[in-house]
Amino acid sequence: MGIDESKDRMAQYVAQWNADRATIETEEDARFRMIDLILTDVLCWQRSEVRVNLHSESGFADYLIRQGEKNWMVIEAKKTGIALLDSQNIRMGAYKVSGPAMQSALEGVAQARRYCYDHSVDFAGLTNGYQWIGFLAVRTDGRPYGDGKAIAFPSLEAILADFAVFYDLFSKEGVLQRRYLIHINKSEGVAVHLAEKLVQAIPPISILKVPRSQLSMDLDHVFREFFTELSGERDPEMIAKCFVESKESREADSSLEKIASRLISGIEAFHSTAGEELLRHIEVAVETQRGEFVLIVGEKGAGKSTFIDRFFRLVLSRNERDKCLVVKVDMADSPGDKGTVGIWITRQLIQEIEKSLFNEGIPEFNELRGIFIKEYERLRRGEFKHLYESSTQDFNIKFGEHVLSMVKEDPYGYAIALLRNCVAARTLMPCLVFDNTDHFPQDFQESVFQFAQAMHRAVFSFVICPITDRTIWQLSKQGPLQSYVTHAFYLPPPSPKEVLEKRIIFVRGKISEAERESSYFLERGIRVTVKQLKAFAASLEEIFINTDFVGRLIGGLSNFDIRRSLHLSHRIISSPVISIDSLVLTYIGGHRPRVARYTIHLALIKGDYSFFNQSESDLLLNMFAVKGENLTSPLVKESILRLLIDRDNLETELENKFMSVEEINKYFLPMGLGGHVIVPVIAELLRYRLVEPYDPSSMNVDEEQRIKSTTSGRTHMELVLRDGIYVSQMACTTAIRNEDTVITIREHLYSKKGIDWNGIRKAFISYCLDQDDVFITVPADESYDGQRLLRAEIKRRWTTPYIPRSRSVEDR
Repeated sequence: MGIDESKDRMAQYVAQWNADRATIETEEDARFRMIDLILTDVLCWQRSEVRVNLHSESGFADYLIRQGEKNWMVIEAKKTGIALLDSQNIRMGAYKVSGPAMQSALEGVAQARRYCYDHSVDFAGLTNGYQWIGFLAVRTDGRPYGDGKAIAFPSLEAILADFAVFYDLFSKEGVLQRRYLIHINKSEGVAVHLAEKLVQAIPPISILKVPRSQLSMDLDHVFREFFTELSGERDPEMIAKCFVESKESREADSSLEKIASRLISGIEAFHSTAGEELLRHIEVAVETQRGEFVLIVGEKGAGKSTFIDRFFRLVLSRNERDKCLVVKVDMADSPGDKGTVGIWITRQLIQEIEKSLFNEGIPEFNELRGIFIKEYERLRRGEFKHLYESSTQDFNIKFGEHVLSMVKEDPYGYAIALLRNCVAARTLMPCLVFDNTDHFPQDFQESVFQFAQAMHRAVFSFVICPITDRTIWQLSKQGPLQSYVTHAFYLPPPSPKEVLEKRIIFVRGKISEAERESSYFLERGIRVTVKQLKAFAASLEEIFINTDFVGRLIGGLSNFDIRRSLHLSHRIISSPVISIDSLVLTYIGGHRPRVARYTIHLALIKGDYSFFNQSESDLLLNMFAVKGENLTSPLVKESILRLLIDRDNLETELENKFMSVEEINKYFLPMGLGGHVIVPVIAELLRYRLVEPYDPSSMNVDEEQRIKSTTSGRTHMELVLRDGIYVSQMACTTAIRNEDTVITIREHLYSKKGIDWNGIRKAFISYCLDQDDVFITVPADESYDGQRLLRAEIKRRWTTPYIPRSRSVEDR
């Protein structure tokens, strides 16, 4: 729930509390009927995070807010009859703690301060339900406590009028990010930030989109059709045939096929014996069979969903596939509420099962009678016997109403009945796939996993759950995975080179078919000639298959996610830097297309533009960029990544490779970098996936958040330390505060002798190192050796005299 929803909920409560004000008298009334609801329903604290009446040396704290292993806030409650403010101001205000407006609150403030000392908390709230005051209980700035300011809300209406401030002060999101410091600092006159106008050597207005030819746009359509499609909805054959097999995937194919065959043959054996009495026993046996529960484990983007689709389409024989009822629930479509996820999955299952089993997805009366035959027989012989004997039609109407009430009141039971009927009456094996669960937080994933297990235990079935390696590791340590027996198959992520190679082979096959019959391409709106298609495939092969470094670079920047790898590949092939027209004409002219390495590299960085454009690049990040309103060293991103990479290299246990934001802040504080600098940079690194959170679904940046470096983060560090094209483009497009450096870069860029890229890089990196000296001091302690080495490497690589060996990447 966000701030808008919180305010709407608060407004509803305010109307209710104002109406009931006469009945809310005691402190217990205020706490139970108001403060508890505000903390949990409005400010988004979990009930498990709110400790009440916690004893310490100073007494019993009314509320201690605790998240994770850390105490965050104390709330002292008073009865509603005690006024906390002596000012008649009806709006939110900032008052001196020892000043005249706060005299009535001093006793409560002192009480809250004592609890804060006992529990090592710096921020506290004082409230009677209707009035709220937030203040720093512990100061470390040397300022007399009484001279500090408190933020006060004299009424519920004042809270609604300035709800954003109230939310920042007391909400879970605001407290964990310490936003209360921002508002208190502003109220005390220390809110002025350093801000300067920064200038780019190439102004943003001059970074233009480069026009493309008609042939290039036509071939771009080919690329989008065959090299970015992942769902398989338009061309399931392509997705299945382009799956990159590995030793692990082949072993998984074989094992899954054996499991499926064994389960199917078990159902066939159950139904091969005649005799009604025996059949009933067999049906019970089928229903109580354990079946199999399988986990397909792999990183995000490893192709887990494609693997499962391909398994049922191509690997499993047609004969056995026809004996399966494959029901897929795509959890990506779920609202993500763990409290209602079971109901949502049940509805999806019912919809998919009915669509597969019944004409137009609607069961007829006789089919429903077959599904609920036991209930039918019970009512016919028991409760409605006389109705059945007097009027079969009336009995059937009554039975239909009975079934309808069952479906409405117990949809889960109805779904189980449908699946059991598949096994017992249709000899079909239910294959339930719960896909894309890893898009959600761990507690949501646990709910889905437990639902799938319940379904698996209730009915003979083959259940498959794709899951990330991180999630299975977390669940196995503290989740429900410990309690259940499952089969797990690991699916390693394929390299981008292998993915593209498979797709190029597929396109070549279709081109060969098109020489005889071109309908396949025409159906997809592709109008280019067969010769042009052949030339296009040859050009792709030259760019992506015959050049190893491209695959490594794309894989690193995309964290080996297939979808993002294809996105980067598209960025390269569609870039005007490549000049796909020339490559096609070269091939048609009888020559092999050739593409220089630096050209491919430049296409990746520049994309469709004349220079690197950060706003159009969501997988490549400018590592040197800073903001004028929050000036700091241009090497802050590099410094954070250096720390995380060192931690990653040092630790062997996965859990220990992660560092909390609080740890990172503490590490950089002796270097002169405060949380106001570190936190926004971490947020940017998370957004561009250079670091990853411990909980993949959480992108919040607070002190409890834990992160580690990713493959993309390491690749970006390599670009900074080794890649001349990257550094040159960043030099031209990074906004900096030194106009002399800007002039020097422009002189090298527009020199009559030609562009001096080496001079551009040297001027830019020298500026970055100078700025780093202004904002950062690296302590002499050995724990900062990595930081010193980082700066020495950057200086040695880009500012020392450099003699290019040849027309290489570094010299472009």
